Amino acid sequence: MKIKNIIVAALSVVVLASCGETAKETTLCSCTELSLEGFKEVGMDQEKMKAFEEKNKEELAKCEELGNTLNDEMKDLSAEEQEAKRQEYMDDCPAMQELQDLIMEQMQNAYQDMDMGDAMEGLEESFEGLEEGMENVGENLEETVEGLEEMIDEKLK
Repeated sequence: MKIKNIIVAALSVVVLASCGETAKETTLCSCTELSLEGFKEVGMDQEKMKAFEEKNKEELAKCEELGNTLNDEMKDLSAEEQEAKRQEYMDDCPAMQELQDLIMEQMQNAYQDMDMGDAMEGLEESFEGLEEGMENVGENLEETVEGLEEMIDEKLK
């Protein structure tokens, strides 16, 4: 559960950080700095996140708008061009690397804190579900083959 929260928080922060530089006072770097500030201030606390979002509602809306603009500009670029653009943003704004490092650190900490017993139990449940699904597929396939055999037998009579 903790990993899921980190991933959700990280993705929220990355969305905030994916701003373009089309507005006068709101730039990619200012959005990234705001995201970094929020990540440091809020951490994984959902209540604090809501309060931070409310406090910075106007600036976050500008960042989201800029992020949409940037995404539109990036979608027509090749993978190499997109990576070059991301690297340019990283070079232009030290907060972006700091934010990325902080997110990775939080994810590693959550992974290390994860109860391996719970993780194994979850995997076992997933495998059991997969086995049941495969059994159902097998049964359905057998029924289909039987039905086809019956149809063939009727046609041959």
